[in-house]
Amino acid sequence: PGKQDTTDERISVTVMPFRNLTNDSALDYLTIGVQDWVVTCLSFYPDEFNVRPFELVRDVMKSENISDFSSVSPYVGSTISRRLNSEIFLIGNIFKMGEIIRLNAQLINSASEEVIVTFQEEGSSDKIIYTLDSLSISVRDYLLISKINKETSQSYTQNPYKMNYYITSSPEAYRYHVLAKEALYNLDFSDALRLDSIAVSIDPDFVNAIV
Repeated sequence: PGKQDTTDERISVTVMPFRNLTNDSALDYLTIGVQDWVVTCLSFYPDEFNVRPFELVRDVMKSENISDFSSVSPYVGSTISRRLNSEIFLIGNIFKMGEIIRLNAQLINSASEEVIVTFQEEGSSDKIIYTLDSLSISVRDYLLISKINKETSQSYTQNPYKMNYYITSSPEAYRYHVLAKEALYNLDFSDALRLDSIAVSIDPDFVNAIV
């Protein structure tokens, strides 16, 4: 990655894979699933955010010999984020209590490793899409509010769900889509197509699941 454009007034953000601390391997897809969802949300605001693409983050992690997402500590996040010339990065953990899945996340200053703000969202496992959405909206709104004045920011926070960017309402379809993205990253195109085909068969309106 080259030097950061000093004339770019957008907030530069790196979203790291989340750590699955549930001891439930069935939730491993959420390690990049949460990352992908937040990146997708922030990407809807190209004039406000310069969010690093999922694939670029993975490439830098690979160059640092980091393949185990459970080792993604704040120090690792800071290292990757600085490599990508990002001001801040998002890092987080996944927990499960019964049927409740909790997402804890922190926005951290890349240079100082100081925690800027902490987020926590939770919901039932069959409503994981809504939990992902709530976290993404919370991150989005915090960053927008930190960038603009209080008078303007109120228009974003009165009804945050007005700007709907759902890509699917089916957790099962989204799980297959995440697995397809992983296969695509590994250049296994036939498996990526197979997995996304399953995602579309579950939710025919899931237009994002076309790799």
